[in-house]
Amino acid sequence: MEGYKYLVYHLESGLVIEIRETEPVHQTGYSYALSDQHKPGDEFEFSIWVIRVNHNKILVSHTSIRNNPQAERLLRESVEIKNDMNEAILELTMLLAMQSAPQTEDD
Repeated sequence: MEGYKYLVYHLESGLVIEIRETEPVHQTGYSYALSDQHKPGDEFEFSIWVIRVNHNKILVSHTSIRNNPQAERLLRESVEIKNDMNEAILELTMLLAMQSAPQTEDD
């Protein structure tokens, strides 16, 4: 749906953990709501809770609270660190896989 963003939220609490441009991959315990009122990055500036979605997954009701600027900074840094760690793990995995690959006589 053009103009809509995907708000990924925890099913039990309703807390939005990520706002995406593209449809998210399903994760157990999470769902998404479609919203034309939010944009990626709002999940750092605000704590957003999904209250109700309709049968088309469009956000019908939500509540939000503006985060303290320091909390916003910490949330952004946390995501950056997580992304950096994931990249490092991928690089390490690839390096280990290359090192454990069987050697041929041409090597």
